[in-house]
Amino acid sequence: MPDKLTIRSKVIQILQAYTGGVSKSMISRKTGASRNTVKRFIREFIATDRSLEEILGMSDSALELLFRIVHNAHRIELAGESLRKQQLS
Repeated sequence: MPDKLTIRSKVIQILQAYTGGVSKSMISRKTGASRNTVKRFIREFIATDRSLEEILGMSDSALELLFRIVHNAHRIELAGESLRKQQLS
């Protein structure tokens, strides 16, 4: 659980700083997130057309879905050849 809380708090920090007028490079330095991560979260925030207050009120799982946050614990490993490769043969 601590990882989820850390990621959630990082997303919230990024969005609060962005709505406060802080530059993306400064947000990156303050949060420790890469500039590409900051840009991605901001781009997805804008695309949702929701207010910061709505985002803050969301549950952890809703926030993860909205920002497509993927953890290794949710990754599914598949065995065998892909169907696309089989069709090409």
